[in-house]
Amino acid sequence: MTNKTMKKIIFFFAFTIYNLQFTISFSQPDLNKANQRYDESVVDKSEGITIYEKYNFYLGDEKEERSFAGIPCQAWVEDKYISGQLLHRGYYVDGRLKMYKNFYSNAIMEREYKNIGVGKNELTTFYSDGKLRTKELFAEDIPLKSEEYYPNGQLENIEEYHKRLRYFTVSQSYFESGKVESDLKLEDSKKLTFMKTWFYENGKIKEQGHLVFNSENQSYFKMDKWSEFSEDGKLLRETFFENGKMYKETNH
Repeated sequence: MTNKTMKKIIFFFAFTIYNLQFTISFSQPDLNKANQRYDESVVDKSEGITIYEKYNFYLGDEKEERSFAGIPCQAWVEDKYISGQLLHRGYYVDGRLKMYKNFYSNAIMEREYKNIGVGKNELTTFYSDGKLRTKELFAEDIPLKSEEYYPNGQLENIEEYHKRLRYFTVSQSYFESGKVESDLKLEDSKKLTFMKTWFYENGKIKEQGHLVFNSENQSYFKMDKWSEFSEDGKLLRETFFENGKMYKETNH
């Protein structure tokens, strides 16, 4: 093969590759145009900015993919408020969110979803003043731990799950004052029995009894004796349960 022929072949392939790249880039829509603008109604008063949750790779709807002109969004996509303030910045893979941040119109972060280790992801949400609202830890789509906070910054409740059997290893709720409102304690790890206690804000027991965890349907049911007390500690009523069904009641 002569040098002249080799040069022609090289030129032909180089021209073909360039032409193909140009055709692909011309035919693909600009995904930046998928970026949209929203007014402040996008922020739900009780739930925050949730319009992107359906695209979450692990926690969203498996059938939902964000796309533009029929092509799933890839890499970084940003949405803004009508004012121009950043609303959402997320990294998409085939239309599904791998990580993202949402923002209130005052530029304070509303939520962040990110990977924090192999197979572990964290979703954190904030109030519009920047105070922590919730924090949730997941192993892919399986919840491991969750925390909720009052607007004043006080912890409202905390829950931690057994990694395999899915029962609570920690479950406590608090009044806005910081005093304990309820508590769940594991009594027998083999029988999966628990003691559940509800409190008045003065610290007195309001209601107390036994729960059993059903691993088949992932639920708790009342068992044995449950007692109810007045705010000054007086016993008001006792009820007795078997497999979640009450069979006896005594008023005092």
